[in-house]
Amino acid sequence: MTIALQSVVDLARLDLNDADKVRSTDADLLKFANDGIAKVKVMRPDLNFGNYSTAYADLALTDPFPLGLEYRPGISNYIVMRSEVSDDAFANEQRAIQGLKMFLSDIGMG
Repeated sequence: MTIALQSVVDLARLDLNDADKVRSTDADLLKFANDGIAKVKVMRPDLNFGNYSTAYADLALTDPFPLGLEYRPGISNYIVMRSEVSDDAFANEQRAIQGLKMFLSDIGMG
């Protein structure tokens, strides 16, 4: 089953309590999603999405999610972590560390 990247952003919105898209724009959350996917490509080259010699290119919301569905929560958690940290200039360092740990665990690195 193929899903669009939009579904991952929408999943993150549930945790952010932002179903009405008031707190964050799709464009901002898409940036975080692309950052997370790029990190997965570096940290888990064994997942081999795309060609190893091809640089990662940012995806659009309508593009297919390039990872297996089991990695959707990891990217969603990454979006949530980045969004929460960027919302609060005095973000709790421990909260950011916990979000990063969840992301790493979700992608099989923690």
